[in-house]
Parts: sequence; C-alpha cells; structure tokens
Amino acid sequence: AGLDDATKTDLLYRLFVKEAQLHKASLEATSLIVRLKPDTGELVAGQTTRVTLTAYNGGTVALSNLQFVLRVPAGWQAKALGLTRFAQLENN
Repeated sequence: AGLDDATKTDLLYRLFVKEAQLHKASLEATSLIVRLKPDTGELVAGQTTRVTLTAYNGGTVALSNLQFVLRVPAGWQAKALGLTRFAQLENN
C-alpha cells in the first residue's frame, strides 16, 4: 500500500497487538490446561531436576498439531525426555 512509514509502522504494531490478543483468546477458548510439576519441592540454581508436564483438553473439540516447549531463564537448560509434539489431543 502507499502508506507513509509512520502510518505503516503504527498499523503493523496494531496488527501485532490484535494478533497476540486473538492468540490469547483462542488459547483460553480451547480450555487446554497445562501443568508443570518439578520432582523436587523447589528449583535450585545449579541442580538438576525432572519436571513433568501434563496437558488436559477440557474443551469440546479435539486439538491438533500441539507442541509443548518449556521456556527457561537464560543460562538454564531444558531437555525433553519424552514426546513434545502430538498430532491430536482429544477432549477429556
């Protein structure tokens, strides 16, 4: 489009915000519940612990193409010991 740079930048920012809002609303509408539980009572810097992720689809439709990724602080390492990608997660 023939927009000036300031208008284009503003429009792209507004679209980014709306996309993030739509993503958040979509996640809430799916009723996907994800829980993380460490094997230890607390996480201590420099120590290794196992964390279990469980996911429950409380919605009314099956979810497809799911991938779970554990985001950790800079300097930490996370390694998947099981499946992280699922073709489908049925409801209930």
